[in-house]
Amino acid sequence: MNSIMKNTLVKYIISGCTAALVNLTTLHFLDIYSGFHYLLSVNIAFITAFFISFFMQKYWTFNDNRKDKTGLQLIKYFSVSIINVFLNSFLIYLLVSKIEISGILFLRQVVLAQIISAIIVAIESYFVYKILIFDKKPILKHDNKPKRILIITQKIDKDDSYFGFFHDWVKLFAQSCESVTVVSLETHGYDLPGNVEVLSLGKEAQRSRFNYLKLFYKYIIENRDKYDSVFCHMSPLYVICGYLVWSILNKKIVLWYVHRSVDFKLRLSHLLVDEVLTSTKETFGIKSDKIKYLGQAVSVEHFSNKIGERKPDGYFNIITVGRITPIKRVDIAIESLALLIESKVPAKLYIAGAPTMEGDFEYESMLQKKIKDLGLGDSVIFLGPIPYKNIPKYYWESDVCINLAPTGGLDKTVLEAMMAGLPVITSNMAFTDHLNGYVKDLLCNDSDPKDTASKLYNLYNSKNYSFVGFSLRKEVLKRSTLDALILNIIKEL
Repeated sequence: MNSIMKNTLVKYIISGCTAALVNLTTLHFLDIYSGFHYLLSVNIAFITAFFISFFMQKYWTFNDNRKDKTGLQLIKYFSVSIINVFLNSFLIYLLVSKIEISGILFLRQVVLAQIISAIIVAIESYFVYKILIFDKKPILKHDNKPKRILIITQKIDKDDSYFGFFHDWVKLFAQSCESVTVVSLETHGYDLPGNVEVLSLGKEAQRSRFNYLKLFYKYIIENRDKYDSVFCHMSPLYVICGYLVWSILNKKIVLWYVHRSVDFKLRLSHLLVDEVLTSTKETFGIKSDKIKYLGQAVSVEHFSNKIGERKPDGYFNIITVGRITPIKRVDIAIESLALLIESKVPAKLYIAGAPTMEGDFEYESMLQKKIKDLGLGDSVIFLGPIPYKNIPKYYWESDVCINLAPTGGLDKTVLEAMMAGLPVITSNMAFTDHLNGYVKDLLCNDSDPKDTASKLYNLYNSKNYSFVGFSLRKEVLKRSTLDALILNIIKEL
């Protein structure tokens, strides 16, 4: 008897029958004694039976005592229950309307179909629970050999003004991995090592979202033997889409996410992944033991070739780089420039970037009006989006970079400017350590143009901005090189 009761399948059947009995018993007593509407009684009985079923299957049937997985397992268990409702309906429809089974003895056609469907669904659920929900197999480790990884990203384009940097990431992954498979929503020009395979979902060909999804599953399943772990770069939606397949294949899933915003997709993907990697506490808005902070980084090679070749043109050239959007406070930079020019400093402001969202275009129009009102038409130059390969040239031709985004993680463009040997005036306190001995000189108030103008004026008059730039570059080389970041990411994979 004891050996029978230790059998997982037997315990599964007993747990299921117990939950069904609880459901019917609870409904019976609520219907007689509670005075509730029958639909409310049905739902209370269902929820009670659901939790009884979950905890019996988890702790007794499958002997899974992990506390840290309970929340995620509940979500999975409930999802399977919902899927089974539709599966049950489909099977009954198939048996009654398509196969047209006949009743047996006293069992009418639909009742017999329900019995057959219930058996099929019960078998399916057993294996789903065993393999996907209460599976305690450890993630496969490959610590003693080069990694084989799958990277999911939004875009591969070495010349793109926003995503071009990720081309450098993939190259460095390839240097330390046996093989790298990249699935990209959109793909354009790239120049990557031979151990990298790039597979596009076809946004550049204007394929439909259905085709994106079809290709996504085709790629991650067909290439399953080419990777051991998955690195999703800023792609929580693809974590959700790929989770079931990767769980069955026993692949480790790691999400890189660096943004202040938190939505449902991010919360759900956070529950599904094995780890979340981010730069600082400000760049991931969910508290969790899964999170590891690795800092932000930029390529040493890309921003080092022509440091110190700035040719004076009689102007104090200021550059700001990034999307034109209200959070970047470009309006404060323009007002600071006006104050600087009033102080007899021959300054120009170069704005590298472009609006992308509807509100950004309205903001850009407001900036154009402000420039006209302040009489700065010849002193503010909109450069538009700059291809990634060309952006170092604009840093090298400038005297100072300005970044007035609020504190919230390490803005990559600030690190790029520092790596290019440029002093940076920023309002982001996350860069306090990078500014080293220049905190008072370079850290400004993001909403006060007078404070920003004062910092720019003092830097201009000091005439030692090249020295300051080289000092900041040393800090970036010490703290934020892309080579070190990629090696740290690979360790987590």
